[in-house]
Order: sequence, then structure tokens, then C-alpha cells
Amino acid sequence: MCKGRVYGDAQTSMHINWEAYGLNEGINKTTQFYQAQFGQVPTREDAGRYTWKFKGEYGELIYSVQLSSSAGPWSECSNQPSKFKTIVLISNGI
Repeated sequence: MCKGRVYGDAQTSMHINWEAYGLNEGINKTTQFYQAQFGQVPTREDAGRYTWKFKGEYGELIYSVQLSSSAGPWSECSNQPSKFKTIVLISNGI
């Protein structure tokens, strides 16, 4: 759908790069796919959001599978989330 970057405040040099993908697959099937790929059960944030977190050498990589009706940084995308069933948000905090 789109991507973006969120910058930290003046005291920190941290920033977050993110990419949002819209899928026409249901949340359960999408979650099962990533669970098989990563070999671990996600953290369940609520009924409509599942998350995997990985520590990297320079930051944290987060995969999140969410219902398309969930709020997120993709609200400003030209492709609106209402066109999809599920959103996959990949973010990297550096």
C-alpha cells in the first residue's frame, strides 16, 4: 500500500521505517502463514492484531498482522485499507 518513516525527537537519533501491505486473505490464514515462516507463535495484541518481534544488530524488526479496520500509519496511503481484508505492517526501529 505504502511506506513511511517516523523520526524521533531532538534528543534521540532513532527512527522507524515502515511498510504496509494490504492482502485479500483473512487474518487467520495470514497469521498462520507467518507463524510457519518464523517458526514461532505471535504475540496477540487483541482480537485483530498479531505481532512478531526480532532483535537485530542495529534495531528491532516487527511484523504485525492486523484487520484492515485497525488504525495505523497507513491511513494516509493512497490505497485505502478498506480495499483489503488484512494489513501486514513491517517496521524497523533503527
